Amino acid sequence: MTKYLFGETITIYQRDIVFNLESLVPRTRSIVLVGHEFRNDLKVLQLLRFDLHTSIVGLPDTGKIVSTTSPNIPITLSSILSELQCPFQNLHVAGNDADFTLRILLLLATRNYTDEVVDSKHQEILTAPKATTNLSIPKRSDPQAKNIKKKQRGFQKNKKHQSESWDMETQGQIRAERAARRAEKESNEGRLEGFVTARGNSVPHHTC
Repeated sequence: MTKYLFGETITIYQRDIVFNLESLVPRTRSIVLVGHEFRNDLKVLQLLRFDLHTSIVGLPDTGKIVSTTSPNIPITLSSILSELQCPFQNLHVAGNDADFTLRILLLLATRNYTDEVVDSKHQEILTAPKATTNLSIPKRSDPQAKNIKKKQRGFQKNKKHQSESWDMETQGQIRAERAARRAEKESNEGRLEGFVTARGNSVPHHTC
C-alpha cells in the first residue's frame, strides 16, 4: 500500500537524486527551501553536492521557528499540526511530511494576525494561505486490499453460479453431506460435554 497522499511513489537510485532535485528547482527565480528539523537533510544534500546557494534565498526551519515562538509546543510535526488545528495523516512519509511542513509554515505566518490588526487591503493575502492549509487530504485506497476483495467477490459469484448449475440430484447429495457433517459435529460436541460433566461430578477417592 502506498502511504503517499499527494501523488505516486517512484523509486530512484542515489546517483540520480541530485539530477531529479535539480529538475524540480527552477534556478531562474528566487527559491525558498522549507524543512522541519532538516539540518541532517541539508548535510546529506551537501555531501551529494547539491547546490544550496544559487538562487536559494532562504532555508526556514519550522522546528526552529516553533521552538522560538512557541517553546511550550513539542516540535514534532504531529504536535504542531494539532496545535494549529491542521488536519493530517500518514506522517513519517517524506512526501507527506513535506506537504504538511509547508502548511505549518503558512499557518505560523498567519496565526497571530486578526481582523483587528490587519486592514482589509491585506486580508486577501492572509486568507489564501489559510485556505491552502485547509485543503482536504486525498483519500488513497489500498490496491492490494482492493484486489483481494475483488477476488473474493469473484469467488463468491462463481461459487453461486456453480451451485445453480448443479442438477437436483447433485444438490440433494450435497445437502445430505452437509447435514451429516453437522450431525457428526453436534454428536461429538455432545459426547465432549458429557465427558466434562462426568469429570466435574467425580469425587477423588483415596484408599488408606
